[in-house]
Amino acid sequence: MSDKPDWKPGNGLKIERIYAWVAEEADGGEGVVAIQIPGVGYVPLIGADRSRIESYRERAAAVARGTGCKVRLKLFGAGVVIDEIRG
Repeated sequence: MSDKPDWKPGNGLKIERIYAWVAEEADGGEGVVAIQIPGVGYVPLIGADRSRIESYRERAAAVARGTGCKVRLKLFGAGVVIDEIRG
């Protein structure tokens, strides 16, 4: 999937990378940043394309300001399938 795919239903796009806003805690541990959306719950700030993840930038910055944690945008490469569930 390119950074700005021409997405349309039925297009068969594959996820080749995942972007995630990741917070670093004082002890060096990391966690994926999530925000609470009323009526939905907590939603992680992750995405498969750069434009989507950039749309979360201000929310990630608000988490950094509110927690005092460093928040970084990280890129995770080609996935390895470790399990499969069929319907």
